[in-house]
Amino acid sequence: KFNNKRYYIVLSLLIIIFISVIIYKTSSNKNDIKSDINVEQNYKDDYKDTKDKSKKDNLNEDSKAKKDSEKKIKDGKYEVGKDIKAGEYVFIGEDIGGYIEVNSKENNELESIITNDVVNTFIYITLNDGEYLDIKNGYLIDEKDFTVENKDEYREGMYKVGKDIEKGQYNVYPEEDAYSPYVEISKDSRGVSKSIIFNDVLDENITVNLEDGQYIKLRQTYIKK
Repeated sequence: KFNNKRYYIVLSLLIIIFISVIIYKTSSNKNDIKSDINVEQNYKDDYKDTKDKSKKDNLNEDSKAKKDSEKKIKDGKYEVGKDIKAGEYVFIGEDIGGYIEVNSKENNELESIITNDVVNTFIYITLNDGEYLDIKNGYLIDEKDFTVENKDEYREGMYKVGKDIEKGQYNVYPEEDAYSPYVEISKDSRGVSKSIIFNDVLDENITVNLEDGQYIKLRQTYIKK
């Protein structure tokens, strides 16, 4: 005998199961779509962060380059205390040789020259208020912005003892095929004759003793401990 009650119960269960399956699939699809949207949004956020970081890094590099460039005092004539501040600088000559001249007067007459030099590498120079500076084929930077790696051998240039090079005893050698190998030790970086403690044109290697605060200038010479 057909049982209507049982039939309707089974049918109802089947309908409930069918509806549940549909609801589950619909919910799953929505979650998948939502997940895809989240993944895409996260990708966009990551890409934006990467672009922003890259842009920031580039700006930082540009700013650093600009800042470094602004630190350089380039070719020209300057009044110390007005155009540039007094203090100690490093003059770096260009490949063809830089020229630096410090005068007591603006007219650049011979008798007003305090010091001058032709520089293929670098030298220290101290400038006082009221002096006049003329530089060509090179540039000045603050001595605080100038660093030299501590090493066993030092080639042509001017070094500050206690900063660029340790105090102590060194051997000075003429460069090979040098026509006028020169060494100079001075008590300051004014570049005047009364500052010189010792100087020599070398025929052979010599030994020198360096103390903190002194300067050693090498032309066609090099030093080793």
